[in-house]
Amino acid sequence: MLNKVTDDIFKMIVQSNARDTVDAIPHSEQLYRDIVSILSADMHIARRAINILKEAHKILTIEVIKEDKQNNIKRVEGYVEAEFNTIKRLKIIYQNALMDEYELQYHRRLMTHQIIKEIYSKIAAFKNTPIGQLANKAIMLEEFEYLLEKNYTEYTDAWKSKKLNELFEQTENIDTAQEEDVEEEPEVAPPPVTEEPAPSQEPQRAIDAEGSAEVEESQKLSPHAVQKLIKIYGINFFFRVQLRKYNFVHLYQIVESGMIQRRDDLKLLKDMIKTVRSNYAKDQKLAEHYDELTRLDQAISHQLLFVRR
Repeated sequence: MLNKVTDDIFKMIVQSNARDTVDAIPHSEQLYRDIVSILSADMHIARRAINILKEAHKILTIEVIKEDKQNNIKRVEGYVEAEFNTIKRLKIIYQNALMDEYELQYHRRLMTHQIIKEIYSKIAAFKNTPIGQLANKAIMLEEFEYLLEKNYTEYTDAWKSKKLNELFEQTENIDTAQEEDVEEEPEVAPPPVTEEPAPSQEPQRAIDAEGSAEVEESQKLSPHAVQKLIKIYGINFFFRVQLRKYNFVHLYQIVESGMIQRRDDLKLLKDMIKTVRSNYAKDQKLAEHYDELTRLDQAISHQLLFVRR
């Protein structure tokens, strides 16, 4: 069931991406409705299938609309086939659309990079607007093009197929184990409560033991206090603790606020996220936070475009 739904969803995304219009990137809200109505799949199956396609590098995601709980705006993401020619073609479509939309509204023609620079100088004014969405897609498609060039081996058909099979097998094993647990219901004493497995399994040093608790509580502190913690314990340690505790939302807020100004620090966090993603098949809890991790990764990509040092 899951294999079939996953394959059908992928075909729906590829078919949508084949259009030569600005609706070529399907949005999550509409795609999920289509999955339920056309494929007759349950929502939880649809979400699992989408996550598998992401993790198998069959598709890439773009945050089209940022979540805004205060104004009751839900997060919307778009889906793109992780194939170089598809990404390159869509990049041109959305760059041209961005220039056209800007000219229509402001009666002057600017190049894509000029528009993006202007948007980021007053980003709040363009948040969740048509121009803001077009700019976001144009930026991310260019980033995806670079990603596929840099990490080519992880986007070959062979790599994708192997990863897809691993994820399906892992999912089947988890489902089987859950069914056996329900059927057997052994009457044994529960195991002692232990800390849940972390995305990063690196051994703790002495400084880790001293600072972990303080860094874990950093999400309750002011930006100034967070910067002080980073200065004391170092950016590497701060990132590792946050990732180990699945504090992806907290890291996203830190990146979005512009608190991390050094390009090397952003690249360090991006590399750490890549390591975390490699544990997806082994870490069931990571799947629950997949969207948060993807959102963080995309925020870093955005910042890297504008941080030069």
